[in-house]
Amino acid sequence: MIRTVILSALGLSAAALALEWLEYQYVIRTLSTEFYIVILCIAFTALGLWAGHRLTARRQPAGFELNEAAMASLSITGKEHEVLQHLAAGQSNKEIARTMGVSP
Repeated sequence: MIRTVILSALGLSAAALALEWLEYQYVIRTLSTEFYIVILCIAFTALGLWAGHRLTARRQPAGFELNEAAMASLSITGKEHEVLQHLAAGQSNKEIARTMGVSP
């Protein structure tokens, strides 16, 4: 009994596989160029996203310590240091002035 069930299941699965293969062959022949272009686009998009994520990963520095000796040797005041920090953050002159409460 079990042997019959297994043989019929194998036969049905082989028939289903053959039908799927025939349908696949039909789709490939009718949409071959479009199908391959879509597959390539998906692959290159996935590769680009992965490479972009890998190459542009931002890592935060472990910790920033202010070098007082360098500030003293350059004679940078606290306000100048604050302005430099805002510049390093990418703010414009007007944004820095607005943040610090001074005119540009």
